[in-house]
Amino acid sequence: MQREFGIGGMVISQRPSDVNETVLSQCGTMLALRLTNSADRAKVQASLPDSLAGIIESLPILRVGEAIITGEAARLPIRCRIALPQPENRPDSEDPRVAERWGSARLDESYGRVMASWRSQNPRWAVASIPRQPLTKEQMEMERTPVSSSMVLSLGYDEISQTLEVEFSSNLVYQYYNVPNVLYQQMMASDSIGKFVNSQVKPNFPCSRV
Repeated sequence: MQREFGIGGMVISQRPSDVNETVLSQCGTMLALRLTNSADRAKVQASLPDSLAGIIESLPILRVGEAIITGEAARLPIRCRIALPQPENRPDSEDPRVAERWGSARLDESYGRVMASWRSQNPRWAVASIPRQPLTKEQMEMERTPVSSSMVLSLGYDEISQTLEVEFSSNLVYQYYNVPNVLYQQMMASDSIGKFVNSQVKPNFPCSRV
């Protein structure tokens, strides 16, 4: 959104159909990524001149990082590829690799595990007493890494099943289920792994003793 007096603003939305028409009418430049919803495409089309309406047809087939730019920033409407940041600088929100997941070994699932996964996204959720047998050795070979902690001796994590295995200083080993990879990375980078396990893992994820 570009206005006079050298002051500019930017509106970012994944649902253009929810943006007020007055706001869209004040946008001097529009950058549209892939849109598959017909209502969203219609909202973008309504903000473009009639002569450019045909460009909307390419929105559903744009690749990741590809965009259509129209308005004051481009003399003519262009379809371009936006350079992606380096992998280490990208957020942990990549699209799931569906084909690889389909090809992996199938794990035992239950409605109870799904509900635990939903509830664990709430930090105020209490411990769920959901019975579940630990994965067998054939299902998953868990390798643990020794860590520097007075409470935890070693940690293991399987990204496919989202299972965290913790060996405590008492030599007891527990598996915690539905643990997101981002939480595991935060735990490994924390100053106190023991405190992290007590505050972020134990209260929020179902577990079983190995």
